[in-house]
Amino acid sequence: MNVTTPSQLIELQRANIRALSSIGNALVTATEKLSHLNIAASRKALDGVTETAQSLSGVKDPSDLLAVSGASAQPSFERLVGYTRDVVGIANGVSAEIAKVVEQQIAEGNRRIAEVLDYASKNAPAGSEQAVAMLRGAVAAANSAFDTTSKVTRQANDWAQANFATAAKAASSAIAAASNAASGKVPA
Repeated sequence: MNVTTPSQLIELQRANIRALSSIGNALVTATEKLSHLNIAASRKALDGVTETAQSLSGVKDPSDLLAVSGASAQPSFERLVGYTRDVVGIANGVSAEIAKVVEQQIAEGNRRIAEVLDYASKNAPAGSEQAVAMLRGAVAAANSAFDTTSKVTRQANDWAQANFATAAKAASSAIAAASNAASGKVPA
């Protein structure tokens, strides 16, 4: 589709506006989710601080102090891990939506470039076949590089999520063991 008529130019602009609108909506939705998450996390943190302060008010000797501090560490850490997991989930969600829009735009751009190259090859002067072939090769190489980068990015994202989950589970177990040791409990 060579952009040669006003209606084609208008349609191109409409497609770009739809893409930008999709990205904007994804960002606004992610911001709303993050705001709700932060409000909920603030409430939980305030409740945790209040509960810990009430527990500390009943401390009569140093061993009780150690038990209270150990007992409050695990829930705090678990809230932190849960919060971080939710933030990562929101970020991954908006990233996936934006990537989808970008991939659609790139696919549409590639289609248009292919049409332009076809038009150029049909209307090019004799002897310019190599130049057109070189342009097609450059477009193919760029598309291949983009595909490879997209795949590597997705794999790195999956790897990071798996490592985060493993680290969070190990840290939670360590906090639980330390909390149990501080309170004198024997792990089950």
